[in-house]
Amino acid sequence: MAMLGWLVLGAEAVPSIWAQGAGDPADASNPSNVVEDRATHAAPEDKPLAMLGRRPLTRQHVDLVLGRNPALGLPPLDPAVEKAAIALIAKRMQALQTLRKLKMAPDRPAILQWIARAQQVDAPEDWVQRTSQQWQVDPDTLLETLEFRLAWEQYLSKHLTEANLSRHFQNQRSRFDGTRFLISLVTAPAPAGSGPARDAVAEQLRDWAQSVTPPVEESASWSQPPPADWHCDVRRWVRGTGECDPWIVDAILRLEPGDPPAVIHSAAAVHAVWLHEQQPGERPFEQAQDDVRAHLLVYLLDYLAGQSARELPLQSVSE
Repeated sequence: MAMLGWLVLGAEAVPSIWAQGAGDPADASNPSNVVEDRATHAAPEDKPLAMLGRRPLTRQHVDLVLGRNPALGLPPLDPAVEKAAIALIAKRMQALQTLRKLKMAPDRPAILQWIARAQQVDAPEDWVQRTSQQWQVDPDTLLETLEFRLAWEQYLSKHLTEANLSRHFQNQRSRFDGTRFLISLVTAPAPAGSGPARDAVAEQLRDWAQSVTPPVEESASWSQPPPADWHCDVRRWVRGTGECDPWIVDAILRLEPGDPPAVIHSAAAVHAVWLHEQQPGERPFEQAQDDVRAHLLVYLLDYLAGQSARELPLQSVSE
């Protein structure tokens, strides 16, 4: 883990970021085609877990983003953690694509210069080779990891400001001020990325959610029982930070008590959420700053990723 210390940004390890636009499929020299061909003939541990555009996301990328050195023989990941890591990797690849368009990403010489300074080495190329071998990743993957880190830091220096933190609090006050929401939440596991399997789960959940009414108390039964692998939280009080995924809170904030359920997607599942009641909070900005900062990081990453998500869609891999 120490080797990845310099890759940590805030509390998160920076993942492999190597997004490029897809090129001409007939051009055998195009990097995207080389990657795709490599995936086709990959060893089992290198088989794609998902596809980002035409690029495979493999176990190596997940291990890198989570700081898991494969040489240590670590146990298998929980599927939900793996799916969340895949979603984070995809967002950062998409964000890097956007940062490149904004000309905020460093070129290779600048990255190597940064390595020489940060690692205090005279031959940064050798350091890249050694580190990529230790972590069993491609050197280009490691370099693009650093490319994202440096570009992201530059972007945050301009946008993660006190003025923007205050504005973010005002724009989403009920997320941060301690407002409590009484919700029912049903979660159906789904593959990472878009695809027919996830679409089928979403359609099944949507049809079911529209045909039932949540129980009036936690111990009561649903009028139509959900499938056994779905998880149900009935009439649970939550706040806007720390108790639900940000994307679930996004849906809650768009609802009024008594509205039909919202069906939304997260990294590992599809969710149906009902809002039953809402109690306003009174926490001031000064006490909420840490939560505001944490969410603004997510918001900014989503904003950048969204600008390149269409050209680099995250898609599930058929079994």
